[in-house]
Amino acid sequence: MALVTFDSVCKSFGALQVLDEVSFTLGRGEKVALVGPNGSGKTTILRMIVGMETPDSGTVNVLPGVTIGFMPQDSELSGDLTLLEEVSRASEELVRLEQRLRRLEIAMSGASADEMTTLLVEYGNTQHEFERLGGYAFEAEVKSTLSGLGLGPEEWEKPVNFLSGGQKTRAALARLLLQRPDVLLLDEPTNHLDIEAIEWLEEFLQAFKGAVLVVSHDRYFLDRVVKKVIDVHDGGAKTYPGNYSAYVRQKGEYFRQQIESYERQQAEIERLEDFIRRYKAGQRHREARSREKKIARMERLIKPRTQNERMRVVFEQNSSSSQVVMELRDVGKSWGDKPLFSGINLLIQAGDRIGLVGPNGAGKTTLLRMLIGDEKPSSGTIDVGRGVEVGYFDQDLGGLQPHNTVLEEVLQIADLTPAEARGFLARFLFKGDDVFKKVSVLSGGERNRLILAKLMLQRPNVLVLDEPTNHLDIDSREALDEALKDFEGTIVISSHDRYLLNSVVTRIVEVKGGAARVYEGNYDFFAEQAKPTKTVRQVRKKKKPTAKPIVRPETSGPSAADIERQIEEAETRLAEVTALLGDATTYGDPNRAASTIAEYHALIELIERLYADWETLID
Repeated sequence: MALVTFDSVCKSFGALQVLDEVSFTLGRGEKVALVGPNGSGKTTILRMIVGMETPDSGTVNVLPGVTIGFMPQDSELSGDLTLLEEVSRASEELVRLEQRLRRLEIAMSGASADEMTTLLVEYGNTQHEFERLGGYAFEAEVKSTLSGLGLGPEEWEKPVNFLSGGQKTRAALARLLLQRPDVLLLDEPTNHLDIEAIEWLEEFLQAFKGAVLVVSHDRYFLDRVVKKVIDVHDGGAKTYPGNYSAYVRQKGEYFRQQIESYERQQAEIERLEDFIRRYKAGQRHREARSREKKIARMERLIKPRTQNERMRVVFEQNSSSSQVVMELRDVGKSWGDKPLFSGINLLIQAGDRIGLVGPNGAGKTTLLRMLIGDEKPSSGTIDVGRGVEVGYFDQDLGGLQPHNTVLEEVLQIADLTPAEARGFLARFLFKGDDVFKKVSVLSGGERNRLILAKLMLQRPNVLVLDEPTNHLDIDSREALDEALKDFEGTIVISSHDRYLLNSVVTRIVEVKGGAARVYEGNYDFFAEQAKPTKTVRQVRKKKKPTAKPIVRPETSGPSAADIERQIEEAETRLAEVTALLGDATTYGDPNRAASTIAEYHALIELIERLYADWETLID
């Protein structure tokens, strides 16, 4: 059953038509991606579903009664409540029921015998509804979800307004996930998440029973989460079954078929027109006129565009460096008396392609800044080889002057005429008057492309890149992938883009827990090798948990006394588990938190089942 239906939807902004006759459906439980270039209308589609935009024509229908949760790009929580309090507001109904239980408890403490009977019935009904909605485990689930998204116990009691922008965005995502809507609309949900948090989110969405419609440029994330892709481009939308990689293959095949159909039609038209030219004025003029009518009746095919417009970037080096580019010996860094990492030893040789991974705050950016000389190590040494020329990409998109135009930024570093500079900038999608835009008004994607353009002009032999795919759409990311693969120099790159790490790097350095560990291979090899030592933030399991150590006897006829003993044991264990769920230290280890929550739910199910068996025996 379709929860959301788009039927021939058109939408324009001024003279720009963004959507033209767009139709698709989102079914119950479907996981669907919207892909396409920046500005193609993906976010507009999400906003239409929640009523923030209206179509110029066509219809957008949401099935009555369906609940929708929408997370716009870079949305943030705000307020003076603590992080834990603010995210717990995801379930207003649970808050209301808990408050009702507290009021009933107070009322029962001073009630008469007659009043107690009525109050107990109401308390039982309220408690049953509270349990049905997962009330006793909800605080535990809140804490586990926050931990999964990289917001640990040290952040829970901080007022939301004291958190960083990235933390506020993760908090907004946590509250949305905990609302359990029928449909999740997510616009770039992996922004501000480290790889570990992205993997947790992937596991959550895979287990989520509702529908998901997601806009994301994270190709690896889309491969793991979605089962259908809607390609939005040139005003239209075409649906492909499967994940992102399947979409890429199918789109390539679809394009090939379009080209073949177009070329066959063109060949047929040319054949008919040649006959018309030869025989129009001769004895076979009737046949020529028939062929003219045939051409007139044809539905002319439009020549397919070879691809979406994309950057054309090529990295070349002025000269080669020495074989040893850099060598780190026992390198450490501390901020005051707080150590960040220590004892890092790493040899970087010419042509190496190294990827840095690790949780946010582990020190990856600091390490990169030490490689380029912007930070000094607190201990150890970094030796730089001869002839090393470094080009640096700053994830904060620094190095640009806000008052400069795009054209001025390029002319300041390159011996080019204005006309040559404009031609060069067109390779990075700055065309026409775009080159006269001030840096201060550029979008994140435009600033990123401008920095890459300047980096290309520098012609370094070592590229040190800190999150270079941030703000880039998928086409631009693919162009950067190809440029880096073709680069003959040395690359050291920190990125959460696992697709990029897989295609470009040949060695992974994991910076975590104050140390660095080297893995020879790409990201998939690292992920496989690191499994035994890697902590994966996870709250949901694919298999139903069973309670331990409580085990139901397998005998065919347990007595009522046997079941009563099991109920007593299970309820004793439930009290212990409930106490653990109220202990903040439980959530310091995400795996422990996940197993505790799983055991809580399993015990509830076990107790209900035992009571049902007991009632059957005594009837």
